[in-house]
Amino acid sequence: MSTIQSTNSKRMHREYGSCSGKTCQTCCNLRKTSRDSHALYCAGYGKDGKAWNTKCEACGLYNTPVATIPVRPLMEAYKPNATGCGEDQVALFR
Repeated sequence: MSTIQSTNSKRMHREYGSCSGKTCQTCCNLRKTSRDSHALYCAGYGKDGKAWNTKCEACGLYNTPVATIPVRPLMEAYKPNATGCGEDQVALFR
């Protein structure tokens, strides 16, 4: 498992919990990218250009279609703002 995927799955587990005994491979939120039928991504995490590791332990969103619940892809929550300076976070402490 790559370091990137370990970080992504840890973020998913921290945010949504885990689903013991299940893997991402059998989750309904695992989707094919439009460019490559072999490259997969997690709809709950979002597309980041990296193939999702299907052998990771599933998160708490396991087989809960993200399209049916008000959840923003987690990757968007970790994106820096447009300037990349983190001003959104600095404003919290003013």
